Amino acid sequence: MSGDISKEGPLNDVKRIIGGQKKLSKPDYISNTRLNFDQQWVGTLSSLQKLGLHIDRAVYPNKGETHIHGENISLSMQYEPIPSDDVPEKISKYFLEHIPNHQRESWKVMRSFSVTNSTNNKKLDVMELVLPGYRIFFRPSSGDYARVIHDNDINVIQISGDFAQLRTLLSLMHEIGHVHVDKQYDPDMAKKITDIRKVYTNYSVKLTQNDLQLVVQDEINAWDFVLKLLQPFINPSAHSFLSEKAIKEDMAYSLKSYWKIIDERLGRAPISL
Repeated sequence: MSGDISKEGPLNDVKRIIGGQKKLSKPDYISNTRLNFDQQWVGTLSSLQKLGLHIDRAVYPNKGETHIHGENISLSMQYEPIPSDDVPEKISKYFLEHIPNHQRESWKVMRSFSVTNSTNNKKLDVMELVLPGYRIFFRPSSGDYARVIHDNDINVIQISGDFAQLRTLLSLMHEIGHVHVDKQYDPDMAKKITDIRKVYTNYSVKLTQNDLQLVVQDEINAWDFVLKLLQPFINPSAHSFLSEKAIKEDMAYSLKSYWKIIDERLGRAPISL
């Protein structure tokens, strides 16, 4: 399709972005170091704050589709309530254990999701970026929360928020980035990062500075994915709220919580959040 990110499709763009098929023994493959700035980098966060503003008034029916428009950007999605046959037993157990009763019926499974920049007719099919076996579970809400669940037969990208706030789009792209980045590590490194994340905030478990930095670099890699995939929506700008500076500020703000944990674990004065 002539207006798509590339003629080969988004997944081929991803392969070019994250370095091909070679499995990496550590998360250091990014050649573009523009996101590897020092932890004391401080932005005004003015651009980040704009990402939390609404570009449109979005309505999310229980089943159907939603279209969001603002300046030159449009987001279109189709979803439906999560059918019982679409949820393996382990995911059902997860929802029962971690999702409050009053929220369970509000979760949807995403069936299609695209983003278009009308200034250059570039279109990103977000669902084509989702690897086989993964699903996006989405809950419309006023907050912004996202995570990846991948453990044995559980492969879910979970996102709660309002896509009329562009920060929710960045959160979803960041989690999709984690899925792709994880596939670039060799199995031992992928398992190590997963294991470190499980105990990252458990201060009774000893972790080395290198262990802690692996998680930070893994986060940076996922943000690098976001910045590169969204370039056709930044240059030319699809919306005044969406910029490279905004993405960097979102990343810096997110990483501060990780750096705070590192400082506390190493006995340093933590940076303020």
